[in-house]
Amino acid sequence: MKKIITFSGIFLGGIVVGATLMNLLHMYVRPTYREVIRTKLQTEQEFLAGRATRQNDKLRAVLHRWNVVELDSGEDFRVFRKEENKDIDSSFLFPFHMVPLKFVALSNRQDKGSHVLKAVNRGYFAAALEAFGENAEAARQWEQTRNMLGRKSLEETRKFILSLLEQEKSDLYMQAEKKSVRRHKPSPPKKRELGPGLHN
Repeated sequence: MKKIITFSGIFLGGIVVGATLMNLLHMYVRPTYREVIRTKLQTEQEFLAGRATRQNDKLRAVLHRWNVVELDSGEDFRVFRKEENKDIDSSFLFPFHMVPLKFVALSNRQDKGSHVLKAVNRGYFAAALEAFGENAEAARQWEQTRNMLGRKSLEETRKFILSLLEQEKSDLYMQAEKKSVRRHKPSPPKKRELGPGLHN
């Protein structure tokens, strides 16, 4: 019996040690994995820009090229920044936190609220296209938005979306934006020594 208890303790201890080492390795490679995703996204955007150019779809070409530039600069796409992920990268329990979130995400896929949010985002896109002067594409997006929301007319759909867009000018929205979208301040360039008492 004693041997069985000893063997069980060693077995369980091995599992705990192995799991701990794997999680530490996961913490170590998280920034690298994020960089791999960023590179894959950038490559995809480059190819999509080339396809849009060949198809003479100037708007999509500009959008994809813009994404490539922003991914290079690090100014936008903050999700890939190291400083934005320091809590995740240093969290030993991060994988365990993701398990319940996975089930929440799966349950939300068929949720009515999620469907409405997708329709609203498409409506925002239609309004942006309209402001940009891309009326033909905007009309297509408005029609899809109307169908997704189940509205009777395009005018009713436009009023609903534009009323939501007005909320982006509110103080509450601006405060939330300020907390969520923190501007990245690049560190000033280091001075190079050119000689005694001289700097570049």
